[in-house]
Amino acid sequence: MFKRVLMATFLITAIFHSGASAGELETKIYGYVHVSVDNLSDGDESSIYVSSNTSRIGFKGSLLLDNDLSFFWQIENQVNFDETGKDFASRATFAGISGDFGKVYFGREETPSKMLYRKIDLFSNYIGDTRNIAGVGGYGFNLRVDNAIAYKTPDLRGINGFVLIVPEEGEDETSFLSASMIYEKSAVFAGISYEQHGTALTEFDDRSENGLRLAGSYSWEKYRLVGSFERLANINGARDVGRKTFGLGASFKAHEKMILKAQYNVTGGLVVDGDKVDDTGAKIVTAGIDLPAGDNTKFYGAWSVAINDPEADYACTGGGHGEIVVPEIGDNPTGLSIGIIHRF
Repeated sequence: MFKRVLMATFLITAIFHSGASAGELETKIYGYVHVSVDNLSDGDESSIYVSSNTSRIGFKGSLLLDNDLSFFWQIENQVNFDETGKDFASRATFAGISGDFGKVYFGREETPSKMLYRKIDLFSNYIGDTRNIAGVGGYGFNLRVDNAIAYKTPDLRGINGFVLIVPEEGEDETSFLSASMIYEKSAVFAGISYEQHGTALTEFDDRSENGLRLAGSYSWEKYRLVGSFERLANINGARDVGRKTFGLGASFKAHEKMILKAQYNVTGGLVVDGDKVDDTGAKIVTAGIDLPAGDNTKFYGAWSVAINDPEADYACTGGGHGEIVVPEIGDNPTGLSIGIIHRF
């Protein structure tokens, strides 16, 4: 299957070479600044942290070509306002072509599965981020991958598809597939994703690890409701080992400059052949307030707690926000965060 996708991709790029000529080049600098002061506890002791939460700067551009095609590129780098920086092009960095057929591009990119949950997470990059509980275990399902080949469909009356693969590149059973389909129109959002990891990417090589996600939201007047479901199967390549995770959230625009929101995520213990085999489940409860201070800037406050089962050690931090404070098994870590976010 991967070879067929590769052949189709090369055919499209052949079209690109058939009549391209120089056009007007458009470039843009963009960024996301997110800093906070956090009081984080591992369930026993607490400490104050200064955090830079996936702050980043990016450069992107496009060039109009013949045959109604465009060449586009992006270079994105993480910026740590609280410490020294990371390697250049550490985040989504790619290049490709677009046209009436959609977009085909190559490089380092977020998976469709990860992007689906970013659409409905009310605390994305805050404490209590859904990534602290969903997609945990095995190779992971909240990834940004190298050597990706990606295709996005054009908008089809609110329906959009996204497929990403990572070829084996000479290493057997290391292929990687992630795909999603979403519907987004007016007040309604609904999406589904599926991701599969080759057996060589996991600890055991009995089965390909895979994950299914569903996500949705509905907005009306001053309210928004969100929900999610995840089912992981053959976790870490172990046959018939699975886990399910659910999420619910709501936000309310109490004032032009005040949004109240809360989110609840719960995951169960590991299941083998339908039977629960351990107490590694957990719940993460998060509440917060956003205070917009302009079109591109907001202040916020947020509180979160991870309520762990006796054999679990989930955290409510990390997952895009600051330091990961991992509790002792069975303890319940908490976090209180005050921050500012600015986009440019």
